Amino acid sequence: MQDKENKAPEIPKAIQQHLSNAKRHHYVPQFLLRRFSTNPAEEHPQIYRLDVKTGAISKLSTLNCAVIQHYNRLSAASGLPAGFAEAMLSYAESRAVPLVEKLLHGEILDLQERVEFSIFLMAQQMRTPRGREWLRFGQDQAAKFWVLKQLYENRDITKEHLREDLGREPTEDEIDESIRQTAEPLERDELRVSTGQDMEILGMFTPAPDLIPLIGEMNWILLEASGGQSFILSDDPLVRLDPLNPDGPAAWRSSPTVEATMPLDPHYCLRLRQPPLAQSTRVVTAEEVLDTNLRTYAGAREAIFGPTEQLLESVHTAAKANAIRVDLYRPKPPTMYVLERIDPRDAQRD
Repeated sequence: MQDKENKAPEIPKAIQQHLSNAKRHHYVPQFLLRRFSTNPAEEHPQIYRLDVKTGAISKLSTLNCAVIQHYNRLSAASGLPAGFAEAMLSYAESRAVPLVEKLLHGEILDLQERVEFSIFLMAQQMRTPRGREWLRFGQDQAAKFWVLKQLYENRDITKEHLREDLGREPTEDEIDESIRQTAEPLERDELRVSTGQDMEILGMFTPAPDLIPLIGEMNWILLEASGGQSFILSDDPLVRLDPLNPDGPAAWRSSPTVEATMPLDPHYCLRLRQPPLAQSTRVVTAEEVLDTNLRTYAGAREAIFGPTEQLLESVHTAAKANAIRVDLYRPKPPTMYVLERIDPRDAQRD
């Protein structure tokens, strides 16, 4: 019989309803892909896809876009159902679908609805291959620095290992050399510490308590295309950018000028700017639609999507003509900083 400490966590019924044995996991929701397809009313309509590296265009089912086999599958060691993470994402999508409709009809979301849509936006940021790659980088770096901290601060452990190996009491120089030989490969990334696949998958949800309020408190502006203009979608559609510092990584609130764009429909794109909390709709010019599409193009990992071949070709051509701007808009990888709190009394003693 399991004791309370080892008991598996109870999964809310709302999440249980989304548990399945699905093998193919989308990292861009199908409901969003459908909106940019040739026939959004169909369950699995056709959509145009442009490879941003080659410019090649293909037409395929939304079922086969932005999908990876067993991408979010947890192992038995996680203590959770294999489909738990996928169910969490499916639940977030189910809550977001009616909210997209409300947004596109010009309705104001209440505070709870903003929270629910913020969950969807956070999940979309974290669930893509790039999002997962950057998440894994942060986890692995944190694990590496933890190991190094233990190595440098707990000399007695190294001393005990050397005592067993040498059969005598090691000298301080021998302890220093042993620590150096262990630490240097870690510091040079010749030896890597990995947190594992389960930790990476579940890590998509770890930032939720911090990120959801940050996103919800931002200024949400629904951009409406006019004059026959259209927005595109990509395989990594949520793009964050700091216009005043395009060369550096942009976190949700890393500066007063950071903003994010998320295409919701060929005619609408959500732009999030820094607080105060607000919601509005604004009809934008053809140049603003183009600039937004160039951001989406720059954020694409492999492909952009749209309802017509002509739309994708025009954006691809514009991206080539504005190569410098697109390069500035490309997402920048995160930087890891390690800070340690110092007791002022220790500094005084030194």
